Amino acid sequence: MERLSERLETLAFAPRLEDAPPLTTYRTTSTEHGEVYRATQEYITWLGRKVPGYGELRAVTRAVPGGNPEGAGVEF
Repeated sequence: MERLSERLETLAFAPRLEDAPPLTTYRTTSTEHGEVYRATQEYITWLGRKVPGYGELRAVTRAVPGGNPEGAGVEF
């Protein structure tokens, strides 16, 4: 128990990282259809700095069906 108290004290007074994520990352809103979870603007901004391309709107590319159906499959 003594070690736990020491560890908790260390964590409580540890310095924050220079670019640490915000402590609050989302908020909830009650609606007639249930709870709605939304990221906070602070979290969106922080994530945008950490993940290249996060938040950019761009077209989604999908594989186009095609190819040679006769050549598909396993030869016996």
